Amino acid sequence: MRPTARFAPTLLAVTVVVFTHVAALAHAQDGRIDLVTGDEVVFVVTPDDLAAAVACPGCDHVAAEPGTPIALRVLRQNPNRLYTVEVFEAGWNPPSTLDIEARHTVTSVDGQEVFFVTDWRSLGGMPSLVLRQSDVGRAPQVRIEVSYRLRLRGDEPAGTFLGSVAHRVRESGSVATHGVRVTVPAFLVLRLVPRDGSVAPAYDVSFDYGSRPATFLQALATGTTLPPTGGDLARVEISTNHASGFTVTLAVEEVEAPGGTAATERLRLQGQPVNGRTFRRDAPTNGFETLLLADDFAFDPSDSTAGRYRLLVTYQAAPNP
Repeated sequence: MRPTARFAPTLLAVTVVVFTHVAALAHAQDGRIDLVTGDEVVFVVTPDDLAAAVACPGCDHVAAEPGTPIALRVLRQNPNRLYTVEVFEAGWNPPSTLDIEARHTVTSVDGQEVFFVTDWRSLGGMPSLVLRQSDVGRAPQVRIEVSYRLRLRGDEPAGTFLGSVAHRVRESGSVATHGVRVTVPAFLVLRLVPRDGSVAPAYDVSFDYGSRPATFLQALATGTTLPPTGGDLARVEISTNHASGFTVTLAVEEVEAPGGTAATERLRLQGQPVNGRTFRRDAPTNGFETLLLADDFAFDPSDSTAGRYRLLVTYQAAPNP
């Protein structure tokens, strides 16, 4: 009998070792921005600047005072990631609505190559885009020179205002900030506005009823006043940025009257005697505002002697204490 071959099972133990690679992921740095030169932009507004702005709100700008320009440097820290630079106002003390505008010139670090120049933009509101990394190719770093100007409306309050402007790399959060100082003078202007736009040292409001005797006699009989019949004055306007507002006082001087007849108290304004009349407001105006119209004047004909009367009305405006 032939022996039976027996095969003992062979067990193969396989140990599988799994290596887990844990990568430590650092925060990807997309860019860094630093202030290279300058720490404050200064604006000094003159009364002439405000007068021009009141005449044409938003038409004129005030340039920053000469000094060290604001320059920034942006460093690309990760060649595989792009960055974006934005600019925005960082607030005013005391609070204000001053309209600062900026223009950015982006160059190589040595200033030899100009990549682009932005348009002027207002810094109020949301952050504004200055540049994308793709705008300057693969340049590892760039220089940004910033010019500033102040757009005037003419209703800016008087005082010194401190603020700041921030430039930020949006992806990394890197920020460079510098100060802004604006000084606005106190301002109070009263002006006479003619009907035809012509400029003269004085303007007239006329009451000529020589050819309209019936109208004159009817006003005399009923005790009513007579409205103007002509003249080149349209209205009187005032503008001020004084926080306490203004007071305007009117005075009437008799220049000519027939037979020495007193007529200063017969000139009326909105139903009241003009002489000694005051207008008061306890707050700044919004640009130029109308104080009165030429058609608000009237003449009381009672006890009048026929002839020519000439009265001079003066306006004295002063800021309230």
